[in-house]
Amino acid sequence: MYYTFCVFKCIYCLANERLHMFFIQSRSLMKKEKNERMYFKTMDIYTKMKDNTCLFFGDYALFSLNALLRQINMKLQKLFLFFVLMFLLFSNINTVPALLPPPMPHYISTADDLKAAGYNSEADTFILMNDIEIADTVWRPIGSSNKPFSGTFEGNNYTITFKEDVILQQPINTNNTDGYGFFGNVHRAEIRDLNLVFCGNVTNEGFDNTGALVGQAGAYGNASPSLIVNCTVQSQGHFIFGENNVSGLAGSLVNGVIENSSSDFSVIAGKDNAGGLAGYVFIGKIDDSSASGSVEAKGENAGGVVGYFRLGNISNSSATGSVKSEKYAGGFIGYISSSTNIENSSANGSVNPSGKFGIFVGGWDEEYKPTVTNSFYQDQEVDLTNLPDDSLGTMPPKDGFIGSSLIFWIIVAGILIVFLVAAVVYSKKKDK
Repeated sequence: MYYTFCVFKCIYCLANERLHMFFIQSRSLMKKEKNERMYFKTMDIYTKMKDNTCLFFGDYALFSLNALLRQINMKLQKLFLFFVLMFLLFSNINTVPALLPPPMPHYISTADDLKAAGYNSEADTFILMNDIEIADTVWRPIGSSNKPFSGTFEGNNYTITFKEDVILQQPINTNNTDGYGFFGNVHRAEIRDLNLVFCGNVTNEGFDNTGALVGQAGAYGNASPSLIVNCTVQSQGHFIFGENNVSGLAGSLVNGVIENSSSDFSVIAGKDNAGGLAGYVFIGKIDDSSASGSVEAKGENAGGVVGYFRLGNISNSSATGSVKSEKYAGGFIGYISSSTNIENSSANGSVNPSGKFGIFVGGWDEEYKPTVTNSFYQDQEVDLTNLPDDSLGTMPPKDGFIGSSLIFWIIVAGILIVFLVAAVVYSKKKDK
């Protein structure tokens, strides 16, 4: 950006000098030849330049910006250059951190410091200095849809403990796109080395995007992802409840990354999309993370790790809790609707839906069967190849494990009925 400004300044100075020299030479030449008519014609062109018109000389197009600047005070000229510089700087926001000094971080030592962060948190850096206990029963999340948190929260491996049941409160002057959790909405943010402990249940009645750590991490269209790194959530056997997109870590993960993090919350979604680590994922990456709580969606899409997954990768991750939903329940992922890669991962919890379902993956869009490599359900390797379209992620028979394909049991029942009918007919013929 510095070089861009230098180039701009050079162009400006060059234009300034060219215009100045042009008029000096023109006047000298015309006075020498005493061509009064040509002299006034040149002055007429100069007047037009002051009126912000364009002048052409051969292959050069010289604008009247310089002429205008010559008519104003030098202070205003410097002010103009200042605004040009600011425009060049902020036209590419990624260059600002390299040119401007970093903001002073906020050091958090008390519960009051932490609450204040919820009101002044857009792009700041927060550093946790010690363990903190919070006795409040209502928590207003840090960051909202109108003012998302886009800074850095460094937990320094300290622990924040909520001593009571917590009701997540909607931020002021916001709408239903808000996220609800310790953080509400975070965009291009980084949350790392933070431990949360909940000594009671966490509830969010009537709203979507509920996560113990983050309600909604990331946003559609953001080039830079939000990062959740080295974070843990401990529930001490309690549950977290919301409507859609509910999780023990991040309710929604939109263009985000979860690394080396875990949660043991029992998750309950009043409607759809419940997951141990994320209820809903769009363009996400989860690596080296785990979930151990039970997961239940009253509607559709429940998964031990993710309820609804749309485009991304999961690796080196695991889920051990039981999973239940009305439709599309999977020990690892509930439903997949776009390209997804799963590798070196596992699920061990029981799967107990009341509708069509699978075991490792509850279901997927028929155009986007996931790629699963070196992954296991209850110590048996997952193989999603050569499955009927309606098996929806059921594992093939192996070592006595049959899976739960409805088609399979219909075929078995049909064979048994045919066998019994044939036996009866044969017996009657033999008696005759």
